[in-house]
Amino acid sequence: MSETGPLLAATDVHRTFRLPRTTLTGPRAERNALRGVDLTLPERGTLGIVGESGSGKSTLVRILLGIDRPTAGEVRYRGQVIRPGRPATLRWFRREVQSV
Repeated sequence: MSETGPLLAATDVHRTFRLPRTTLTGPRAERNALRGVDLTLPERGTLGIVGESGSGKSTLVRILLGIDRPTAGEVRYRGQVIRPGRPATLRWFRREVQSV
């Protein structure tokens, strides 16, 4: 870690998806894709996300890249919170971060 902190940090990230209704009057079911994910990536570090099919890998990457919004928790890049929004607001982030 640098003196200012980690390059990328995710704190208590949750992502819940609301499923379609199965009845007209019943409540909508929810599916937890991520529950309480924490990770820290130091400067010059690398990160591999590995898991079974359906374990939330793609959802986590979308949140880390600022493409999707977590239900709870936050992601910080160099100390700055990453929130999805208009493309222009994250242009600086897109120039610095790449996914393979």
